[in-house]
Amino acid sequence: MNTNFISKDGTVSLADGHFFQAEPSRLLGLFLYAKYHSLSLHPNNLQLIRELVPQMDWNNLRDDPVVKKNFLELICGPGRVAKPLRQMHEAGLLARLVPAFEQITGMVQHEFFHRYTADEHTLVCLEKLDAIWNERLPDYSLYTELFRQVPRPELLYLALLLHDTGKGEGRDHAEKGAHIAAAEAHRLGLPAAETARVVFLVRHHLSMVILSQKRDLDDPEVIRGFAELVGDTENLRMLTLHTLADSLGTSDSLWNTYKDQLLRMLYTRTLQFLTGIAAPSGAVRRCALWESLRQNPPAGLASDEIEAHINGLPDNYFPQLTREELLADLEVVHEFLALQVQGKAPALAPAIRTQDLPERGCTVVRVCTWDHSGLFARLAAALSASGLGIHSAEIYTRSDHLVLDRFYVAPPGHAGPAPASALELFRALAYRALSGEMALPELLRLAGQRHEPRLRPEPIKPRITFDNQASAKSTILEIQAEDRMGLLAALAAVLAEMGVDISLAKINTTHEVADDAFYVTDTDGRQILASERQEQIRARLLEALAAMD
Repeated sequence: MNTNFISKDGTVSLADGHFFQAEPSRLLGLFLYAKYHSLSLHPNNLQLIRELVPQMDWNNLRDDPVVKKNFLELICGPGRVAKPLRQMHEAGLLARLVPAFEQITGMVQHEFFHRYTADEHTLVCLEKLDAIWNERLPDYSLYTELFRQVPRPELLYLALLLHDTGKGEGRDHAEKGAHIAAAEAHRLGLPAAETARVVFLVRHHLSMVILSQKRDLDDPEVIRGFAELVGDTENLRMLTLHTLADSLGTSDSLWNTYKDQLLRMLYTRTLQFLTGIAAPSGAVRRCALWESLRQNPPAGLASDEIEAHINGLPDNYFPQLTREELLADLEVVHEFLALQVQGKAPALAPAIRTQDLPERGCTVVRVCTWDHSGLFARLAAALSASGLGIHSAEIYTRSDHLVLDRFYVAPPGHAGPAPASALELFRALAYRALSGEMALPELLRLAGQRHEPRLRPEPIKPRITFDNQASAKSTILEIQAEDRMGLLAALAAVLAEMGVDISLAKINTTHEVADDAFYVTDTDGRQILASERQEQIRARLLEALAAMD
């Protein structure tokens, strides 16, 4: 029993108020005692430490072997790390031990998605990581299992503590934070291999959010490139956990089921690659699906109809496609072609089928019709005018010019199945729009009426970038702008007008800000490489955004 500390009513206090003056390196021992006995520091002791901290020689104490040992012990023991670190911060101690943390204390974060100051965000992230370990977040039980497989959890806690310290040094905070993390890990005496893991986590702590929400996870090269970045399964597990804790600690409304499903998808596919279970190429998967359907043919679908579909689509349709998804696609194609043969609808009137995906927090809307200019814009406008938010969209065009679009939709600002009434309204509007009864401007007007603007502390300046490195065949066009109903349709209309073809849209909206990514090609079917052409597209998009204000 430690006679230097007194436990009473859930708090711990010092038996002797001069305990630290005689031996300042003992300071962290009080927090360790509180941690191991699940106690809080008595308010009087917190105040005493606040008064003592400025008087201590931290240049020497920071490198004291006892202090370093106790600090590393504090961040060991997953599930009970955040509380003592928060109390150390309240006492003014944490910033003395980690000087870079002082630079972000009280720092207001101007990114639209942040709710907390930088220091409070970090502490909340640590609390979320504790909650994952302690199974207090039942929706995230998968991550608890991952956490149990991490051999050195303290490395993850250290990286999370340091991940935003680079913000105290200006732009490119992840890279600056990586240098800070390297110095801190070296000071604490971590071996080179463990230091490298901490630095990796800090340097790449944004990577999984960007890839999962803005890149094509069905592209094997995306998975291959990310697998090469993480290097091994331990880095992958820790980065996945870091990403979740960072996201949950940013804002109560930032994370949802759909984003979580994308993160899990990126983790699973990368794990498969790292463990030698790589996804087959599109060509290999095409053959496997065709063989599966020949051996066990679905009822109601002719073999030549199946063959035309499988042979008429590009390789990028197939890599992650399941038999069930292929059959669902075939059914909506079959319905459209049947309508055409029977002559019961206008030539462009679509076939539409919907399916709730509770595990992804959305509903998939499949649409089939003939390809024509402005199709995607009209469908996106009809969805917005129906009161549906679009999470992502996939556009596939067969060699016979038949188009199959998949829209993943949910109520705006939420995750969950789309309401049946909204889906029925979409069917009606899409039919009118594609059969020529309703023009795009009218759809955009209806979508605009759905928008309920909210006051923002500061306006969002539109940002448009072109990336020709992340995809071998497409340009990734990223657009950040203030969100409103009909935004996606308005942007798609401009791109169609300029002859730019969209093959994939990844839609991300947080706190009334749209942060979208489009896989596009130019009129010749190639990437948009010329700077003059990029500027033309940027200018027209900015005009369209300004017109919506």
